[in-house]
Amino acid sequence: MIYMPLAQVPNGMTAIDARVLPLTWAVRAAAEPHSLGAAIQRELKSASGGLAVARMRSMEEVVRQSASRSDFHALLLSAFAVLALLLAAVGVYGLVAYSVRQRTNELGIRLALGAAPGRLRGMVVGQGVRLAVAGAAAGAVASLGLSRYMKTMIFGVKPADPAVIAAACLILVSVAALAAYVPARRAAKLDPVDALRSE
Repeated sequence: MIYMPLAQVPNGMTAIDARVLPLTWAVRAAAEPHSLGAAIQRELKSASGGLAVARMRSMEEVVRQSASRSDFHALLLSAFAVLALLLAAVGVYGLVAYSVRQRTNELGIRLALGAAPGRLRGMVVGQGVRLAVAGAAAGAVASLGLSRYMKTMIFGVKPADPAVIAAACLILVSVAALAAYVPARRAAKLDPVDALRSE
């Protein structure tokens, strides 16, 4: 008598069945499954008449292996999302800082007319934050509107997660406030005569 692996049977359907649905045993254990590996192998060997047991895995390993591709895609999308947020933050910073730098002459005139440096900084930061809040609100509304198209592409994740949207908006508004504050602080420290000569 010999044992022939089902995958080697000439019948194509049997070979496909052996690859797709191999003979498996599921053993429920209260302890850690791998600690019972020798006892499980011994019992299955005696029940099957001496056949060897191969590929013992815990259910956590089976689930982790079956979800590994989805986990990789989620990690990849998360990395791209973080990169997109970083690029957006750099773009917002550059745009707001440039627009404040362009107003150095105006800020110099305001300082020359007696505006307090602290009030001047507050005005510039407030204007930058208002623009950032308006942009973040428009982006949040657009992302909520487009999230229903994402439902078919993801499983087990809410496409419109308010915490994630709020965090992204908060980061971008904070970057805009910092981008407005740094050049406004620099301009508020300038001598009005130097600020007027900046152009």
